[in-house]
Amino acid sequence: SNSLSYSTEPVIKSSTVVRREAGIPVPDELRTMRRELGFDFGKFDYVLVDGRPVLFDANRTPTLGAYDPAVFGPTLANLARGLEPFLSRQRAGIWNGAAQLWKAYGPPLRPSSEDLGLYQEVVLPLLEGIGAPRVLILGVTPELYGLPWPTGTRVTALDRTKEMIEEVWPGPADDAILGDWLAMPFTEASFDLVICDGGLPLLSWPGAADRFFGEVRRVLRPGGHCVQRLYVAGPVRETSQQVRADLVAGRIATVSELKLRLWMALPSTREGLRQGDLWDFWAETFPDGSTAASGWSVDQVSLFSLTRDSAARYWFPTEEEVRALTSRSDHGFHWVSSRRHGGWFCHQCPVVTLRAPG
Repeated sequence: SNSLSYSTEPVIKSSTVVRREAGIPVPDELRTMRRELGFDFGKFDYVLVDGRPVLFDANRTPTLGAYDPAVFGPTLANLARGLEPFLSRQRAGIWNGAAQLWKAYGPPLRPSSEDLGLYQEVVLPLLEGIGAPRVLILGVTPELYGLPWPTGTRVTALDRTKEMIEEVWPGPADDAILGDWLAMPFTEASFDLVICDGGLPLLSWPGAADRFFGEVRRVLRPGGHCVQRLYVAGPVRETSQQVRADLVAGRIATVSELKLRLWMALPSTREGLRQGDLWDFWAETFPDGSTAASGWSVDQVSLFSLTRDSAARYWFPTEEEVRALTSRSDHGFHWVSSRRHGGWFCHQCPVVTLRAPG
Protein backbone atom coordinates (compact mmCIF):
# COMPACT_ATOMS: atom_id res chain seq x y z
CA SER A 1 0.00 0.00 0.00
CA ASN A 2 1.40 3.40 -0.97
CA SER A 3 -0.13 6.76 -0.17
CA LEU A 4 0.60 10.47 -0.53
CA SER A 5 0.17 12.61 2.60
CA TYR A 6 -0.54 16.35 2.82
CA SER A 7 0.06 18.53 5.86
CA THR A 8 -0.04 22.22 6.81
CA GLU A 9 3.21 21.73 8.74
CA PRO A 10 6.72 21.71 7.21
CA VAL A 11 7.57 18.51 9.14
CA ILE A 12 4.93 15.93 8.30
CA LYS A 13 3.79 13.57 11.03
CA SER A 14 0.78 11.27 11.13
CA SER A 15 -0.90 13.61 13.60
CA THR A 16 -0.55 16.62 11.27
CA VAL A 17 -1.80 14.92 8.09
CA VAL A 18 -4.89 16.64 6.73
CA ARG A 19 -5.36 14.59 3.57
CA ARG A 20 -4.12 11.31 2.15
CA GLU A 21 -4.31 9.88 -1.36
CA ALA A 22 -4.19 6.06 -1.37
CA GLY A 23 -3.29 3.78 -4.27
CA ILE A 24 -0.23 5.74 -5.41
CA PRO A 25 2.10 3.54 -7.56
CA VAL A 26 5.20 2.35 -5.67
CA PRO A 27 8.43 3.54 -7.35
CA ASP A 28 10.55 0.66 -8.66
CA GLU A 29 13.59 2.05 -6.85
CA LEU A 30 11.72 1.82 -3.57
CA ARG A 31 10.86 -1.84 -4.24
CA THR A 32 14.56 -2.46 -4.85
CA MET A 33 15.40 -0.80 -1.51
CA ARG A 34 12.84 -3.03 0.22
CA ARG A 35 14.43 -6.19 -1.18
CA GLU A 36 17.95 -5.04 -0.32
CA LEU A 37 16.90 -4.23 3.25
CA GLY A 38 15.17 -7.60 3.61
CA PHE A 39 11.72 -6.20 4.46
CA ASP A 40 8.63 -8.38 4.02
CA PHE A 41 6.53 -5.98 6.15
CA GLY A 42 7.10 -2.44 7.40
CA LYS A 43 6.66 1.26 6.71
CA PHE A 44 8.88 3.44 4.51
CA ASP A 45 8.82 7.25 4.79
CA TYR A 46 10.21 8.94 1.71
CA VAL A 47 9.92 11.93 -0.60
CA LEU A 48 10.40 12.23 -4.35
CA VAL A 49 13.16 14.53 -5.52
CA ASP A 50 13.32 15.02 -9.28
CA GLY A 51 11.21 11.89 -9.62
CA ARG A 52 13.52 9.68 -7.51
CA PRO A 53 12.70 8.44 -3.98
CA VAL A 54 14.77 9.63 -1.03
CA LEU A 55 14.22 7.32 1.94
CA PHE A 56 13.99 8.95 5.39
CA ASP A 57 12.95 6.03 7.56
CA ALA A 58 12.36 2.27 7.31
CA ASN A 59 10.41 0.80 10.21
CA ARG A 60 9.73 -2.92 10.66
CA THR A 61 7.18 -2.32 13.45
CA PRO A 62 4.96 0.60 12.41
CA THR A 63 2.12 1.58 14.70
CA LEU A 64 -1.00 3.68 14.33
CA GLY A 65 -2.39 5.88 17.09
CA ALA A 66 -5.91 7.20 17.60
CA TYR A 67 -6.10 9.09 14.35
CA ASP A 68 -9.09 9.96 12.22
CA PRO A 69 -10.51 6.77 10.67
CA ALA A 70 -11.75 8.78 7.73
CA VAL A 71 -8.12 9.63 6.90
CA PHE A 72 -6.42 6.30 7.56
CA GLY A 73 -9.35 3.94 6.97
CA PRO A 74 -8.74 3.30 3.23
CA THR A 75 -5.07 2.46 3.84
CA LEU A 76 -5.92 0.04 6.64
CA ALA A 77 -8.60 -1.63 4.52
CA ASN A 78 -6.11 -2.10 1.70
CA LEU A 79 -3.57 -3.67 4.07
CA ALA A 80 -6.24 -5.96 5.52
CA ARG A 81 -7.01 -7.36 2.06
CA GLY A 82 -3.46 -8.66 1.95
CA LEU A 83 -3.82 -10.84 5.04
CA GLU A 84 -5.66 -13.79 3.48
CA PRO A 85 -3.25 -14.20 0.52
CA PHE A 86 -0.34 -13.97 2.97
CA LEU A 87 -1.83 -16.62 5.27
CA SER A 88 -2.60 -18.84 2.26
CA ARG A 89 1.04 -18.70 1.24
CA GLN A 90 2.07 -19.54 4.79
CA ARG A 91 -0.25 -22.55 4.83
CA ALA A 92 1.25 -23.73 1.58
CA GLY A 93 4.65 -23.69 3.29
CA ILE A 94 7.77 -22.64 1.48
CA TRP A 95 6.98 -24.54 -1.73
CA ASN A 96 5.20 -21.76 -3.59
CA GLY A 97 8.21 -19.45 -3.27
CA ALA A 98 10.55 -22.30 -4.07
CA ALA A 99 8.59 -23.06 -7.24
CA GLN A 100 8.75 -19.45 -8.40
CA LEU A 101 12.49 -19.29 -7.73
CA TRP A 102 13.26 -22.83 -8.87
CA LYS A 103 15.78 -21.70 -11.49
CA ALA A 104 17.86 -20.10 -8.77
CA TYR A 105 18.52 -23.51 -7.24
CA GLY A 106 21.44 -25.55 -8.49
CA PRO A 107 23.56 -28.54 -7.53
CA PRO A 108 23.69 -30.21 -5.10
CA LEU A 109 19.95 -29.58 -4.44
CA ARG A 110 19.31 -30.27 -8.11
CA PRO A 111 21.16 -32.96 -10.05
CA SER A 112 24.52 -31.92 -11.47
CA SER A 113 25.73 -33.06 -14.88
CA GLU A 114 27.72 -35.75 -13.06
CA ASP A 115 24.59 -36.88 -11.23
CA LEU A 116 22.68 -37.10 -14.51
CA GLY A 117 25.45 -39.13 -16.07
CA LEU A 118 25.32 -41.49 -13.12
CA TYR A 119 21.51 -41.73 -13.36
CA GLN A 120 21.84 -42.78 -17.00
CA GLU A 121 24.45 -45.42 -16.18
CA VAL A 122 22.26 -46.83 -13.43
CA VAL A 123 18.72 -46.48 -14.80
CA LEU A 124 18.83 -47.23 -18.51
CA PRO A 125 20.15 -50.81 -18.17
CA LEU A 126 17.31 -51.56 -15.74
CA LEU A 127 14.76 -50.86 -18.48
CA GLU A 128 16.39 -52.89 -21.25
CA GLY A 129 14.07 -55.49 -22.73
CA ILE A 130 10.91 -53.86 -21.38
CA GLY A 131 8.68 -52.97 -24.31
CA ALA A 132 6.97 -49.90 -22.87
CA PRO A 133 8.56 -49.02 -19.53
CA ARG A 134 6.38 -47.38 -16.90
CA VAL A 135 8.34 -44.84 -14.83
CA LEU A 136 7.18 -42.93 -11.77
CA ILE A 137 9.08 -39.76 -10.76
CA LEU A 138 8.44 -38.78 -7.15
CA GLY A 139 8.51 -34.99 -7.31
CA VAL A 140 8.69 -32.95 -10.49
CA THR A 141 12.46 -32.73 -11.01
CA PRO A 142 12.86 -31.50 -14.63
CA GLU A 143 16.25 -33.16 -15.01
CA LEU A 144 14.78 -36.58 -14.34
CA TYR A 145 12.02 -36.02 -16.89
CA GLY A 146 14.72 -35.03 -19.40
CA LEU A 147 16.70 -38.26 -19.12
CA PRO A 148 16.95 -40.17 -22.44
CA TRP A 149 14.20 -42.63 -21.66
CA PRO A 150 13.73 -45.57 -24.05
CA THR A 151 11.21 -45.15 -26.84
CA GLY A 152 7.70 -45.81 -25.61
CA THR A 153 8.42 -44.99 -21.96
CA ARG A 154 5.44 -43.57 -20.08
CA VAL A 155 6.70 -41.11 -17.44
CA THR A 156 4.36 -40.07 -14.62
CA ALA A 157 5.15 -37.64 -11.79
CA LEU A 158 3.60 -37.51 -8.32
CA ASP A 159 3.93 -34.37 -6.20
CA ARG A 160 1.99 -33.09 -3.20
CA THR A 161 2.15 -29.40 -4.18
CA LYS A 162 0.03 -27.82 -6.88
CA GLU A 163 2.42 -24.87 -7.27
CA MET A 164 5.42 -27.10 -7.95
CA ILE A 165 3.50 -29.01 -10.61
CA GLU A 166 2.34 -25.81 -12.31
CA GLU A 167 5.67 -23.97 -12.12
CA VAL A 168 8.31 -26.69 -12.44
CA TRP A 169 6.97 -29.80 -14.22
CA PRO A 170 8.17 -29.70 -17.86
CA GLY A 171 6.05 -32.55 -19.22
CA PRO A 172 2.40 -32.84 -20.24
CA ALA A 173 0.12 -31.51 -17.50
CA ASP A 174 -1.92 -34.72 -17.38
CA ASP A 175 1.20 -36.73 -16.56
CA ALA A 176 1.81 -34.90 -13.26
CA ILE A 177 -0.48 -36.12 -10.49
CA LEU A 178 -1.25 -34.20 -7.30
CA GLY A 179 -1.01 -36.69 -4.47
CA ASP A 180 0.66 -38.07 -1.36
CA TRP A 181 3.78 -40.23 -1.47
CA LEU A 182 2.46 -42.07 1.60
CA ALA A 183 -0.83 -42.97 -0.10
CA MET A 184 -0.01 -43.15 -3.80
CA PRO A 185 -3.07 -43.05 -6.08
CA PHE A 186 -1.96 -46.04 -8.15
CA THR A 187 -2.82 -49.72 -8.20
CA GLU A 188 -0.36 -52.42 -7.26
CA ALA A 189 2.48 -53.21 -9.68
CA SER A 190 1.83 -50.07 -11.77
CA PHE A 191 5.48 -49.22 -12.50
CA ASP A 192 8.73 -50.78 -13.60
CA LEU A 193 10.83 -48.02 -12.03
CA VAL A 194 10.33 -45.46 -9.27
CA ILE A 195 12.90 -42.66 -9.19
CA CYS A 196 13.32 -39.80 -6.73
CA ASP A 197 15.98 -37.11 -6.43
CA GLY A 198 16.69 -36.03 -2.86
CA GLY A 199 13.14 -36.50 -1.59
CA LEU A 200 13.72 -38.73 1.44
CA PRO A 201 14.57 -35.87 3.89
CA LEU A 202 10.98 -34.62 3.53
CA LEU A 203 9.74 -37.71 5.39
CA SER A 204 10.00 -38.17 9.14
CA TRP A 205 12.42 -40.89 10.12
CA PRO A 206 11.74 -43.69 10.54
CA GLY A 207 7.92 -43.52 10.69
CA ALA A 208 6.94 -41.80 7.43
CA ALA A 209 9.95 -43.24 5.61
CA ASP A 210 8.80 -46.73 6.57
CA ARG A 211 5.35 -46.06 5.08
CA PHE A 212 6.98 -44.49 2.01
CA PHE A 213 9.02 -47.57 1.15
CA GLY A 214 5.94 -49.70 1.74
CA GLU A 215 4.10 -47.65 -0.88
CA VAL A 216 7.06 -47.80 -3.30
CA ARG A 217 7.12 -51.59 -3.04
CA ARG A 218 3.33 -51.76 -3.55
CA VAL A 219 3.33 -49.74 -6.81
CA LEU A 220 6.42 -51.49 -8.23
CA ARG A 221 6.00 -54.67 -10.24
CA PRO A 222 7.77 -57.72 -8.80
CA GLY A 223 11.45 -57.29 -9.58
CA GLY A 224 11.02 -53.58 -10.34
CA HIS A 225 13.54 -51.01 -9.15
CA CYS A 226 13.67 -47.90 -7.01
CA VAL A 227 16.49 -45.42 -7.65
CA GLN A 228 17.11 -42.48 -5.35
CA ARG A 229 19.75 -39.83 -4.76
CA LEU A 230 20.19 -39.48 -1.02
CA TYR A 231 21.56 -36.67 1.14
CA VAL A 232 23.79 -38.19 3.82
CA ALA A 233 26.65 -36.98 6.01
CA GLY A 234 30.13 -37.28 4.55
CA PRO A 235 32.92 -39.39 6.08
CA VAL A 236 33.95 -36.42 8.28
CA ARG A 237 31.10 -34.26 9.63
CA GLU A 238 31.96 -30.58 9.58
CA THR A 239 30.81 -28.11 12.24
CA SER A 240 28.54 -25.10 11.87
CA GLN A 241 31.53 -22.94 12.84
CA GLN A 242 33.41 -24.21 9.79
CA VAL A 243 30.42 -23.44 7.58
CA ARG A 244 30.14 -19.93 9.08
CA ALA A 245 33.83 -19.20 8.47
CA ASP A 246 33.50 -20.19 4.80
CA LEU A 247 30.30 -18.17 4.38
CA VAL A 248 31.79 -14.97 5.83
CA ALA A 249 34.90 -15.44 3.72
CA GLY A 250 32.81 -15.70 0.54
CA ARG A 251 33.77 -19.33 -0.07
CA ILE A 252 30.17 -20.59 -0.33
CA ALA A 253 28.89 -19.63 -3.75
CA THR A 254 25.26 -20.75 -3.76
CA VAL A 255 22.15 -21.25 -1.67
CA SER A 256 22.16 -24.95 -2.54
CA GLU A 257 25.68 -25.47 -1.23
CA LEU A 258 24.94 -23.63 2.01
CA LYS A 259 21.71 -25.52 2.66
CA LEU A 260 23.30 -28.95 2.15
CA ARG A 261 26.28 -28.10 4.36
CA LEU A 262 24.02 -26.75 7.11
CA TRP A 263 21.75 -29.77 6.89
CA MET A 264 24.76 -31.91 7.72
CA ALA A 265 26.38 -29.56 10.25
CA LEU A 266 23.52 -28.26 12.41
CA PRO A 267 22.38 -30.48 15.30
CA SER A 268 19.13 -32.37 14.79
CA THR A 269 16.95 -34.60 16.94
CA ARG A 270 14.45 -37.40 16.39
CA GLU A 271 12.04 -34.59 15.54
CA GLY A 272 14.30 -33.64 12.63
CA LEU A 273 16.05 -30.41 11.69
CA ARG A 274 13.77 -27.35 11.70
CA GLN A 275 14.25 -25.33 8.52
CA GLY A 276 13.90 -22.08 10.43
CA ASP A 277 17.20 -22.98 12.11
CA LEU A 278 18.96 -22.31 8.78
CA TRP A 279 17.73 -18.71 8.73
CA ASP A 280 18.61 -18.33 12.43
CA PHE A 281 22.15 -19.35 11.51
CA TRP A 282 22.17 -16.69 8.77
CA ALA A 283 20.85 -14.00 11.11
CA GLU A 284 23.49 -14.85 13.71
CA THR A 285 26.19 -14.69 11.03
CA PHE A 286 25.02 -11.29 9.72
CA PRO A 287 23.32 -9.64 12.73
CA ASP A 288 23.46 -6.15 11.21
CA GLY A 289 21.68 -7.30 8.05
CA SER A 290 24.68 -6.64 5.80
CA THR A 291 25.43 -9.61 3.58
CA ALA A 292 28.15 -8.05 1.44
CA ALA A 293 30.79 -10.38 2.85
CA SER A 294 28.95 -13.43 1.55
CA GLY A 295 29.17 -12.18 -2.03
CA TRP A 296 25.56 -13.23 -2.59
CA SER A 297 23.07 -11.39 -4.78
CA VAL A 298 19.75 -10.07 -3.49
CA ASP A 299 17.96 -12.91 -5.32
CA GLN A 300 20.12 -15.53 -3.57
CA VAL A 301 19.42 -14.02 -0.16
CA SER A 302 15.70 -13.89 -0.99
CA LEU A 303 15.76 -17.57 -1.94
CA PHE A 304 17.49 -18.54 1.27
CA SER A 305 15.08 -16.38 3.28
CA LEU A 306 12.28 -18.81 2.38
CA THR A 307 13.51 -20.81 5.37
CA ARG A 308 12.75 -17.91 7.74
CA ASP A 309 10.33 -18.94 10.50
CA SER A 310 9.64 -22.21 8.65
CA ALA A 311 8.44 -24.96 10.98
CA ALA A 312 9.05 -27.60 8.29
CA ARG A 313 11.49 -30.30 9.36
CA TYR A 314 13.90 -32.50 7.42
CA TRP A 315 15.46 -35.83 8.39
CA PHE A 316 18.85 -37.15 7.30
CA PRO A 317 19.35 -40.84 8.09
CA THR A 318 22.69 -42.41 7.28
CA GLU A 319 23.09 -44.61 4.25
CA GLU A 320 23.40 -47.60 6.56
CA GLU A 321 20.09 -46.74 8.24
CA VAL A 322 18.34 -46.51 4.86
CA ARG A 323 19.76 -49.87 3.86
CA ALA A 324 18.64 -51.49 7.09
CA LEU A 325 15.08 -50.12 6.79
CA THR A 326 14.55 -51.08 3.15
CA SER A 327 16.04 -54.56 3.61
CA ARG A 328 13.65 -55.49 6.41
CA SER A 329 11.51 -58.54 5.72
CA ASP A 330 8.27 -56.55 5.42
CA HIS A 331 9.80 -54.46 2.61
CA GLY A 332 12.19 -57.04 1.24
CA PHE A 333 14.14 -54.74 -1.07
CA HIS A 334 17.47 -56.03 -2.32
CA TRP A 335 20.18 -53.35 -2.09
CA VAL A 336 21.64 -53.47 -5.61
CA SER A 337 24.18 -50.66 -5.51
CA SER A 338 25.29 -47.34 -4.07
CA ARG A 339 27.12 -45.20 -6.62
CA ARG A 340 29.06 -41.94 -6.31
CA HIS A 341 30.40 -40.08 -9.32
CA GLY A 342 33.54 -38.69 -7.63
CA GLY A 343 32.70 -35.02 -8.23
CA TRP A 344 31.46 -32.13 -6.10
CA PHE A 345 29.63 -33.26 -2.91
CA CYS A 346 29.77 -36.87 -4.10
CA HIS A 347 30.18 -38.25 -0.57
CA GLN A 348 26.92 -36.63 0.58
CA CYS A 349 24.85 -37.56 -2.50
CA PRO A 350 25.02 -41.27 -3.39
CA VAL A 351 22.64 -42.73 -5.96
CA VAL A 352 21.25 -45.98 -4.55
CA THR A 353 19.36 -48.71 -6.39
CA LEU A 354 16.89 -51.09 -4.74
CA ARG A 355 15.16 -54.09 -6.32
CA ALA A 356 11.70 -55.16 -5.22
CA PRO A 357 11.22 -58.84 -4.36
CA GLY A 358 9.84 -61.17 -6.98
